[in-house]
Amino acid sequence: MGLEYTPINNVQLIATKYIQTKFLCSAACNQESSCRIFDYDLISKRCRLFEGDSTTGSINLSSSPTSIVGVVSISSSIYSSINNQLCQACKGNRYEVCSAETNLCQYPVHTYWNGSLCALQLFENGTCE
Repeated sequence: MGLEYTPINNVQLIATKYIQTKFLCSAACNQESSCRIFDYDLISKRCRLFEGDSTTGSINLSSSPTSIVGVVSISSSIYSSINNQLCQACKGNRYEVCSAETNLCQYPVHTYWNGSLCALQLFENGTCE
């Protein structure tokens, strides 16, 4: 059996694409700053990009034996050198965006600063981990 990502809310699906390889699916996720997890089926070539993680969905068994899940690695070391720095520090960076109001690198939309990294916002009545 393969694996697939199941979001808590369907609004987390950013895009569904049909791409030739899992590498290109991974690259598509990396190009989309809000993508934190994707799944890809080797036979159908379906690539689904999600704004989600283990707090906003789950990785489950798939009916397709050729389905895989990829996760963008997020750690505090990514943010330590850029958070609240002048916008030059986060230019071209997928993890933080430039705030036009402050001219400082800030967490992107649908995330919040938890003291060490930009975590995804939970849904109403969600449980913090």
